[in-house]
Amino acid sequence: MKFFPFKIWPLRIAHLMALGLTVFLGGLLACAPTALIGLKPQGLQEVPLKIVWLQIPGLSEDHFAFLRFQNLSAATVTSFEESTCWGKLWNFNLFHLRPPAEQGLLAQVTGSTNQQSTCQDYQARPVWSYLKELGFHSGILEVAVRPEQSLAAAQHCPEQKDFLTGTALWRMAKAPTSKTGQFHYQDRPFHWQEGILYDRSCQQTTCFASPVDNFWYLQSQLSTFPSYLLLVRDFSYQNALQAKKFHQAQTILADWEKVYASLMAMKAQDPSILVILSSTSAIGLEFPPEGPAWNVLKTQDQPISYHRPLLTSLALAAGASAENFCGIYQEANLLERILWPHNQKRVNQEIKKINKLKAQQAKEQAAASERSSQ
Repeated sequence: MKFFPFKIWPLRIAHLMALGLTVFLGGLLACAPTALIGLKPQGLQEVPLKIVWLQIPGLSEDHFAFLRFQNLSAATVTSFEESTCWGKLWNFNLFHLRPPAEQGLLAQVTGSTNQQSTCQDYQARPVWSYLKELGFHSGILEVAVRPEQSLAAAQHCPEQKDFLTGTALWRMAKAPTSKTGQFHYQDRPFHWQEGILYDRSCQQTTCFASPVDNFWYLQSQLSTFPSYLLLVRDFSYQNALQAKKFHQAQTILADWEKVYASLMAMKAQDPSILVILSSTSAIGLEFPPEGPAWNVLKTQDQPISYHRPLLTSLALAAGASAENFCGIYQEANLLERILWPHNQKRVNQEIKKINKLKAQQAKEQAAASERSSQ
C-alpha cells in the first residue's frame, strides 16, 4: 500500500471492495479504448513499460522555429510537433518564482516543490525508486551538467546517499579520480549496475563521444530488459542559449529532434513505449522578422535578445498513456502522470481478483442450491 505518494489507489481499492463492482464494470475498466487526441488515434489506459524521458532546460516550443524555418518549406513539421499531448508546466516552488533549472528538473522527477539547492532537496522519493518496485531498470544520462547541478550531489548528503538507489547515473564529465568507474559507448558487453559512471571520452579537455552516441548506446542496452526508464538531463542547450551561441543551440536541438523522430517510429511499432520531453527555465527568444536574417543564422550567431526565464515551460508526450500529459499543471505533477498508469494497472488487477472471487462464490452458491434441491 505504500507504493504511491498520492493516496490514490489504496482509497480506490477500499471503495471497490466495499461496493463490490460488477463483472461488467471490471471488464470495462480493464479494456483499453481508443480515442482521437489532436486528430490522432490514441490508445487509452495503456501501461508504459519502456519510458524514455528527455529533460532539456531552456527549451520553449517557439524554439522549434530553429528547425522549421531552416527548411525550404516552412510547412515542414518537426517530430516534436507530432506528439500526442502538449502540456505547459508552471515553474515555481515553495521558495522561488522561476527557480534554477536544476531545481525544476528535480521537482519533475520527485514530485516535490521543496527545493533550495540543499541536501533537503533529495529527501523526496524519485521516479526510479517507484519503478524499481515494478521491476524496472533505470538509467540517467547527464550532459553538460555542472557538479552542483548533478544528481550525484546527493552522494555528498549523509542522510540522502540512497537517493540514486535503483538507477545507474552516467555522467558526461571528468571523473573525480582515475579509479572512478567509467563507461564508453563502444564497450561490449554492457553491464547495467546501480551507481555513478563517467564517460571515458570526457577525461581530457572535452568529450569525444556525442550525447546522441551515448544515448543510443544506453537505450539499446536498456531495451534488453522487459521494462526500463532512460532519463536524459541535457544542460548544453540552455548553456548555448545563455552564451548567445544560437547556431550551436540550433545544432543541439536538431540532434535531439532526430532522436525524438526515431523514438516516435519505435513507438509506432511498440505500444508499450512512452516518450516524454520536458523543459524548465524556458528562455524567450526574439527571432529575426525576415528571411535574409534566417539565412545568416544558418552559418553564424545572430544577436537575438532574450529576457528572464518564462514562468511556464514545455512538456510533450507520445505513446503509452501520453493522454495524461495534456493540460497546464505544475512541473512537480509530472511524476504523478508517469506513475498513474501503473497505479491504474494495480486497480484493474484488484478488480479482476474481486470478480474472480465473486464468480467462484456464485458457482459455489449454484452448486449448493442444486444439492439442496435434490
